[in-house]
Amino acid sequence: SPRTRDLFPVIVHTLVMREGHVLLLRRAGTGYGDGLLQPPGGHVHAGESPTDAALRECREEACIDIARADLLPLCVMPYQSLDASGAPAGQGVDFLMRCERFSGEPQVGEPHKADHIGWYPVDALPVRAVPFLADAIACLREGRWFHEFGFPGS
Repeated sequence: SPRTRDLFPVIVHTLVMREGHVLLLRRAGTGYGDGLLQPPGGHVHAGESPTDAALRECREEACIDIARADLLPLCVMPYQSLDASGAPAGQGVDFLMRCERFSGEPQVGEPHKADHIGWYPVDALPVRAVPFLADAIACLREGRWFHEFGFPGS
């Protein structure tokens, strides 16, 4: 039989920052992570750069436009997710970006995927935030460009 390879999703998330706060959407109706708060983001499409995906996702999910020059790379975060028993359930790579300048008023752009959007203090992240958010903020503060998330020893 032909050799098969695992598929590793390529994801991008953008930390949209303003005056010590980060913009987060509450997932709803997706069947994955519903109820959790996360920065705008999603899968990179075939033929799309991570930068283009970040700009598109912010426009689609949060109704904001970001100039390419205002979108800055934050870190690359290979991740491993675990199932309820703690066994590996999947892995991929998340490109994290950040920005402090944008146009438009943030609002839920995809109500079938999110039911709330708001600004949350970076120094007091909500308990119901996606687990990688605290690590992304730590990378921002520490100037780290690479962080393995969810792997043993990370």
